[in-house]
Amino acid sequence: MVMQMRKTVQKPYRSKGSRMLRYSAAILLFSALAMPASLQALAVDDFAVHMQIMGLYEAQAPFVVSDHVILSFEPSRQDYSPRYVAAAFAHEDFRQMHVFARNQHGVFVLALPVPQNQDELVYRLRVDSIWMADPANPESRQDPAGRHLSQLRLPEPPEQLFGIPAVDAAGRLRLRYRGEPGQEVFVSGTFNNWDPFMHRARETSPGIYELELRVNPRQQHFYVFYVNGRRRTDPGNPEVAYGRNDRRVSAVAPPADRR
Repeated sequence: MVMQMRKTVQKPYRSKGSRMLRYSAAILLFSALAMPASLQALAVDDFAVHMQIMGLYEAQAPFVVSDHVILSFEPSRQDYSPRYVAAAFAHEDFRQMHVFARNQHGVFVLALPVPQNQDELVYRLRVDSIWMADPANPESRQDPAGRHLSQLRLPEPPEQLFGIPAVDAAGRLRLRYRGEPGQEVFVSGTFNNWDPFMHRARETSPGIYELELRVNPRQQHFYVFYVNGRRRTDPGNPEVAYGRNDRRVSAVAPPADRR
């Protein structure tokens, strides 16, 4: 079964841990120079953020990578292509418009540095001339005027809080997810035949979900989280690969590949 998964999951780059990070600046610079002008607005200095926004094939609920919040938008109708998508935030009194740009897959994406001294983002989108809540974000509220607003709790950057997931020589893989308290968080991957219900993470403190697995330390492993039934990659892991139907998965290299 492992051999089969290794054939069906293809990586866009070879995951080499520290070696990849040494070359990240050069790769990012080359990518930005090679982009069409319409995509250069998506180029950011952080390599992990850049890979996440350029790898979005569909709109997802907002998430945090490094020190950026990533928002994404797709129209609900295939025959409608908006010309303008932007976000306005409550902490800026909705006065500033942060304009999305399309990535190479046609998804409107915004990478916004995490605002300081904010533990939550409250925002709404403007699509052409229409104001709306973020359709990809299930968390919303109404203001006193009855307007629907989207909200996102801001965690500390997962990479700084926990470190990038890694398999040790004994085959221990410790995964952590930070989100809202009281969620159901499962892990699905090559180590459990992609079963979305076999391994549930335990909420060790409010909003912190942890799980330790025993895996083969000589193989690379791929996984995703299921948070309240919604599939997503690990926002604390910049290593990504592509599986069936070009869906993104998180990747963990064996210890030998990280040397």
